[in-house]
Amino acid sequence: NHKVILGKNAQKYVCYLSVLCRLSFTQIQNVFRDTCAFKLSQGEIAKILERESVRVRPFFEHLKAKIRDEPGVHLDETGWKLLQGGETSYAWVMSGIESKESVFLAGESRGKGNAEKLLGEQFNGFVVSDDYGAYKKLRRHQLCWAHLIRKFRDMARSGEISDTHRKRCTEEYAILCALYGDLKGARGGEHYDEYARRLADLSLIRPNDPKKLTRVKQTLKKNIPRYLTCLSDPRIPLTNNQAERSLRHLVLKRKVSFGSLTKRTAENFAVLASVLLSLKQRYQSSFFREYLRV
Repeated sequence: NHKVILGKNAQKYVCYLSVLCRLSFTQIQNVFRDTCAFKLSQGEIAKILERESVRVRPFFEHLKAKIRDEPGVHLDETGWKLLQGGETSYAWVMSGIESKESVFLAGESRGKGNAEKLLGEQFNGFVVSDDYGAYKKLRRHQLCWAHLIRKFRDMARSGEISDTHRKRCTEEYAILCALYGDLKGARGGEHYDEYARRLADLSLIRPNDPKKLTRVKQTLKKNIPRYLTCLSDPRIPLTNNQAERSLRHLVLKRKVSFGSLTKRTAENFAVLASVLLSLKQRYQSSFFREYLRV
């Protein structure tokens, strides 16, 4: 047996298999064994991912700056386990409103500092997110209507509450859906008072509201202005679906790998995922050729 050093293109192919194809190290070994009759150790795979994440870091930083310059961004987070020590951490995403390109952080806490790390000190655009507390002090903040609608819908379809409570939730869900339909059709500051009044009416707690509906209404009442930030700028999306779509790739990768071994390997994965997924978004079928040029 002779020792062989993988060429640059082959090393990038390893990154492609790990990040975009979401393969485990064992599956990557099998691909090289079956297609190239080449034995690749898991340690070497880890070293390749480490070296490549360092090499593409300038592209990652440029991508982050580019997204920050867009009129607005989406933010979201999901669980990401660190296998050494069994610590549960989080993966965060910032996606551009216009480009739909994304940058990720992985192996981080769930604190608000991660949103600030993604946005940077000079960010002056709007942010679309769910109502998680880490986002509550953001300026020009649009809350996701899809999250709100899902909360009402799930209560309307719940089998864990009485028929009387479910009927009540169904009525409130219908009111919210009608309001959302009107909002999509008429965006403009002149409608602010009308929509604010309708949301305030919806958030009123009534005697036959179940406890969960009461809690959702209390949160809604506090956040009414954030649901209507979209009236100030037609470019502001009503939902955070773009961020959820970006995170879905990481969620599927997590099912295969269960997370990352250490915080360092999580950071490597986040950089590579940012670069590869954004190139894929930008160039579609020709993205790997562009990746070879990076």
